[in-house]
Amino acid sequence: MNGSSKPQFWRDSRMPYVELRKVINGREVCYAPHSHTQWSLGAITEGQSTFLYRGNQLTLSEGNLVVINPHSVHACNPIKDQPWGYLMLYIDTDWLTNLRYEAGLLDKPHWEDIMTATMSDNGWYVGFCQMADCLLRSDRELLEKQTTVVEYLTALMHELSDQTAQPRIKAPDKLQAVAEYVKANAALEVSLDSLCELSGYSPGHLIRSFKHHFGLT
Repeated sequence: MNGSSKPQFWRDSRMPYVELRKVINGREVCYAPHSHTQWSLGAITEGQSTFLYRGNQLTLSEGNLVVINPHSVHACNPIKDQPWGYLMLYIDTDWLTNLRYEAGLLDKPHWEDIMTATMSDNGWYVGFCQMADCLLRSDRELLEKQTTVVEYLTALMHELSDQTAQPRIKAPDKLQAVAEYVKANAALEVSLDSLCELSGYSPGHLIRSFKHHFGLT
């Protein structure tokens, strides 16, 4: 990396359910509000950043963890050109659902959001960084990496088991069709009128309903 803000990724086809991103010297990194299909767990490893999540903006510092549910809009950015580094782990939602279910933490193998947004406990932070280091090191065996991930996430899911919420209500089919249309035509200039025609909603109702279900207009 040598001081570069370019992200470093770790992936392994033998562990397709997990991916790790590492950024150091990320003072020029800037993200617009977005979401992921995966459940995400991040650690601030240097400096400070702002964290926009669920309509709130928090200031995070080195040693903080962030917990982001799948499909939840968020943004994490550096503060005023200050040094900023972070690790972000992306975990396949189906895989993590099964892990929670097999651990007896879910009544059914269906995803339930976790309400915790940030953690400042040093033990969980240190454990996360140790897990990330294990994944990034080429001299660690596959079995050790798999075991480290399962052990850490299982323990964390137990820790957060009383912070779960009921599954979110699925968006109506008409709204889902709008979301899929926007995604498929992201490179084109899509008009509000065309989306209203597709959904049958009025402009105001479409905007309110879309933001309610997807977190973005």
